[in-house]
Amino acid sequence: MSGAEHVGRTIRDLRRAAGLTQNEVARLAGVARATLANVESGRHNLSMASMAGIASALGVSVDTLVGHVPAPRLPCPVFATETAVRCGWCGLLGSSSRPEDAKRMWRRHLAEEHGYQASDPT
Repeated sequence: MSGAEHVGRTIRDLRRAAGLTQNEVARLAGVARATLANVESGRHNLSMASMAGIASALGVSVDTLVGHVPAPRLPCPVFATETAVRCGWCGLLGSSSRPEDAKRMWRRHLAEEHGYQASDPT
């Protein structure tokens, strides 16, 4: 398996585990959906900026995408936008008008519903 195929498969697996569509990840990462589809199929290499955006959208590091750090065993909770939260485990979507309230809501949900203590959503 080539490096591009490995990165693409990792992105696809993490995206699916988080319950996100290609459109959602592409929007969060600032890349075109077609680009993400080509990356997931191993037909396209990413720039570092695009890779960093996708990693952020999936809640992992670039090192995880390229295989230097193992992917988390459980899907990562994903911060959908600055003021909206989507849980990678149950898909719950919530929002708040203030980013700090969205972060608090995200942490409270993970602790109460999943027994997970999150220090930071990114």
